Amino acid sequence: MRGGLRYGAADGPGSMDRMTVFSVVFLGALAGLYLVEPVASLGHFAARNYNEGWNAYWAHAAVDGAPLYPPPGATVSNNYPPLGFFLVGYLAHWLGDFIVVGRLVGLVSFLIVAINAWLWLRLNDVSRYHATAVVAALVAAICGFAPWYIGANDPQWLAHALMATGLVLLWKDSASSYRLMAALVLVMLGGWVKPLLVPLPLALTAGLYWQARRSFWLWVAGGSVLMAGLSTAALMLFGHDFLTDVFAAPRVLSIKRPLPTILGAVIRLLPVLALAPFGTIRWRPSVAERFVCVYGASAVAVAAIASAGSGVAENAFFDVALAGALGSGLALKRLSGRAVNIGRLAVDAAALGVIAVAGLVLLEAPWAIGHAGRRLGALEARTESTRQDVEFLRTHGPERAACENLALCYWAGAPFNVDFFNFGQKLKSGMVATLECERLFDGHTTRLIQLEERPGPFESRLPAACNEAIDANYVVVRESHNGVLMVPRNAQRAIGSPRVGA
Repeated sequence: MRGGLRYGAADGPGSMDRMTVFSVVFLGALAGLYLVEPVASLGHFAARNYNEGWNAYWAHAAVDGAPLYPPPGATVSNNYPPLGFFLVGYLAHWLGDFIVVGRLVGLVSFLIVAINAWLWLRLNDVSRYHATAVVAALVAAICGFAPWYIGANDPQWLAHALMATGLVLLWKDSASSYRLMAALVLVMLGGWVKPLLVPLPLALTAGLYWQARRSFWLWVAGGSVLMAGLSTAALMLFGHDFLTDVFAAPRVLSIKRPLPTILGAVIRLLPVLALAPFGTIRWRPSVAERFVCVYGASAVAVAAIASAGSGVAENAFFDVALAGALGSGLALKRLSGRAVNIGRLAVDAAALGVIAVAGLVLLEAPWAIGHAGRRLGALEARTESTRQDVEFLRTHGPERAACENLALCYWAGAPFNVDFFNFGQKLKSGMVATLECERLFDGHTTRLIQLEERPGPFESRLPAACNEAIDANYVVVRESHNGVLMVPRNAQRAIGSPRVGA
């Protein structure tokens, strides 16, 4: 945290050989290739992940003035802070479809995070070649690890973008009170877009304590005032249901889930994690190295705790990936100029590091690119299938429909009747009695159901008792790429026999 962007002595190619430059170019090209599928999917009416319709409904509620935080026993829930819904909602109000606009915001936010990671590395004298290699590896690794979160209508990357911008703003000159306050506002707003993103604020607070005690106290005081003001405003606008929904949302926990989840994430994110220890672990670390250590350790801790909860996916590890990328950049800076003897050749250690990162990315590339290619190849078919599903919903009464894929009900103009995941968590945790399933899925209350797979005596997002009630009272009348559409058994004759979508 010091003033001004400085360029280190390693800016030019220097000792970097052709293989290193080729690796940097390869990583950049691969990162661009990974982004083809998300960019191509932006305007298509086919859901990228489960959350897209959920976020669209709440963004719509934000701009329409509808209740954002239902009572605890409701069949719908909102466990996110409100800011992201207002930002996307007002943009979409002027620009068009809420899901498509949300996707654009998510993609731009992801790229802003990558740019900020590059700027932070440059502020810490990492050469432009090494910074570019690390950021390209970060983009490729995250796209391969969680492609359904890139270019999706989800506030995750918007929150990271706000916080990462605050990081760079503060790091450039923490002595400036104006920069510090601007950074504080950005970081705080990021937390009011997405919960649990505490590793970066924690690391920044620790860094200020070590480096600039006056700035630390200003940061703490300003943060306390801002948090108190935002919390008071939220309580006045949304009532006590805001606290219950965001901070006390029921979640089924499992102590068996974190370890395999963490191991899988570490393996998939190895390209940006492998070099990080070389850039952060030493006897007398710099301010940047200590910052990355705290950031990385807290990111792993938060990811481990969050992984115990149902519904937590790859997004819990994005802070781990970001911290690893920053640490890897510092590692390349430390290794730069150090020779490693290979036979009769003396090779720059940083060059070997870049080549190693490129090799690790390449190991995952066939699977990730193949997966993206399959999604891209099926995009037109999925779009057409979604169009037919939405038309079916509109034709047969969306007012009393319940969609597991909420984007379908959203595009059909249906009200938000059932939140399958959060309602399922209420049922599984005992907050709501399973008898509610018998009422909701009795063949009369809900007249049209969309599921991602046929129901049976097993748990999905809903408990087994709900799936059994659906199976007993409803029949499949349409199958498509999105799953199945079901109507009450007594209404089957009016709909006809099951049909398979395009």
